Amino acid sequence: MRVSLFAKLVLFFATVAIELVLIIPSFPAILKTFNTSESMIQHILTFNFIGTALSVLFMGPLSDSFGRKSIMLYSSAIFLLGTILCAFAPSMTFMLLGRFIQGVGAGAATSAAYNVFSDLLSPEECGKKIGQLRGIMLILMGTAPLIGALMTTSFGWRSAYYPLLTVSALSFLSTFLIPESLPAANRNPFKLKETFKPYLMILRDKRSRSYILIQGLSLAGISLWNSIASLLFIRHFNISINLFGVFEAMVLVTGITANFLIGTIIKRKGMRPVLQSGIVLSLLATGLVLLNALFFPLNSYVIIAILALFNFGSVLVFATSLAQILYFHPGHQGAASALTAKLRYLISAVLIAITSSLSSISFLSFAIPFFLIAATAALIWHKLYPFYLFKKEPSPEIEEQNVSE
Repeated sequence: MRVSLFAKLVLFFATVAIELVLIIPSFPAILKTFNTSESMIQHILTFNFIGTALSVLFMGPLSDSFGRKSIMLYSSAIFLLGTILCAFAPSMTFMLLGRFIQGVGAGAATSAAYNVFSDLLSPEECGKKIGQLRGIMLILMGTAPLIGALMTTSFGWRSAYYPLLTVSALSFLSTFLIPESLPAANRNPFKLKETFKPYLMILRDKRSRSYILIQGLSLAGISLWNSIASLLFIRHFNISINLFGVFEAMVLVTGITANFLIGTIIKRKGMRPVLQSGIVLSLLATGLVLLNALFFPLNSYVIIAILALFNFGSVLVFATSLAQILYFHPGHQGAASALTAKLRYLISAVLIAITSSLSSISFLSFAIPFFLIAATAALIWHKLYPFYLFKKEPSPEIEEQNVSE
């Protein structure tokens, strides 16, 4: 893959990376501006995830029929529109509408863009590039809370959207320079009634179904944390906005490290052992969070360290599972990527909606679902492939036989 193309995709993904965390430090300020509730503030992420889940349902198969570039172009324009609406929202209703539109654009965009890797690269190289891209995204996500916190304290929460407006506009323009990676001869004819058939085919495959659920649960844990973090640390733990931005950056540093190391780790250990290691680390971290919430005095620094461990494990799960899913179904990578993203964001939206319905936000109300997420992912993995710690990875032939059984 040419460096110039990778750089253009980085800019394209940058908008999605920073929009998830840029305004998280601003949640208390938005709450005060619109005189709303904590549960309504959490819906800033919920509506975004719902928009993403709905868009990828259609855009994945459409990218298999009409190519990746056209979908990326239209979706980046939609995202820019949503960003403008959020930045100048006169009420909470318009803010949530803007977040929904952003989700529609972001979901369609990333679904098509990830498929550029699967169109051009081998499974191992695809996993490596996804890991590197995620590493760069996490660098952006690590600096975004710091920028958002600084802009909010200096100029108000609306100013936190101005960097996102700039990057969104540049991303939209750069999309015109991205070449099409799916030749017309390799595209599937578009038939509306056939749109959902690839999804059913993918879901019937036990291995694909399990990988999709595991990845969705892993990312849902991070989404749950993002939806509640600023409210817990800033309002309940009396942490300043700027210090919270530093905490968020500290968590993301581990993810950055994991993403840049993952290519080497996969080469040495194999895809499945790396995926399993990520599941184990996530389960360990969420268990420690729950134990702290139940039995120990809460310490913000200890919690941040544990969350950094979870983030490291989540990165391992994401890159390896997505690369595998895309190659389980040749000719339907768009549908596979779309279904993965849809369930990932749908799980996140449901979990955030459940926690936001609670009468009050507490650390325990976060820790319990956080642990259940990781435990469920570990159980799904164990039913598919019983844990084989310290054993050699089974050969592909054995893997196929086990899955078919």
